[in-house]
Amino acid sequence: METNWIEKIKKKELCNFFGEIPISTKSVTLFAGENTIGKTATCLHISKFVIENKFSVLYFDTEKKLIDRPEPNLLNVFLKDNFDGFKNHFFIENKLFDMNKDEIDTSYFESKIKEKKPDLVVIDSIYTPFVTTFPEARARAGVIGQFLRYVREIMIQHDIAIVITTKIGRVVKERKEQMAILGGQELLYNCDTKAKMEVREDKLKERRVVFDVDMQKKFILILEYGGYLKKVK
Repeated sequence: METNWIEKIKKKELCNFFGEIPISTKSVTLFAGENTIGKTATCLHISKFVIENKFSVLYFDTEKKLIDRPEPNLLNVFLKDNFDGFKNHFFIENKLFDMNKDEIDTSYFESKIKEKKPDLVVIDSIYTPFVTTFPEARARAGVIGQFLRYVREIMIQHDIAIVITTKIGRVVKERKEQMAILGGQELLYNCDTKAKMEVREDKLKERRVVFDVDMQKKFILILEYGGYLKKVK
């Protein structure tokens, strides 16, 4: 019994995002930021690092924009250059779940896990498919929380890592408009590591993305033309 318990919680590091955020199995990492801040670029870099370490990635592109982004498209660059067999270890899906009447059918998600056998699953973004299906905010937050609890069970069962993105947008709370992470408190509760992304423009006109990790530490990456990220020296 003790051995089974230890194996259940044992984690395996797939990569370390610029030496700042370990991406490990049995762990959910959330990246939250406004539109065009670099969430997808972040996910693609993590995917590349994971594949370089001889693991595979299943990428749920729920906004269906990954391939059709204007050039230079970072994904097309990675595919063309075939970094460490990128083509053979990177799988894209556009659909996250099916609908059965007014309820989500999660069997599609697990079927893709079983089919592709990934080490890392990316959901970019978690908010998009739910906002179109569940327009009422409170109901939507509840369904997102329910889905993520299911995702965590699948994560433990299949020994995979999960990376999720969501938007930061305007919400009305107590009759006041404010910026908040979209998806509700259950989204935050079901993520082990949470990184909030903000943009700073410096004197050199470089686009710098500040990652605030669990409100405990911050680091900065430069977002270059085409979606390339590099660490500030």
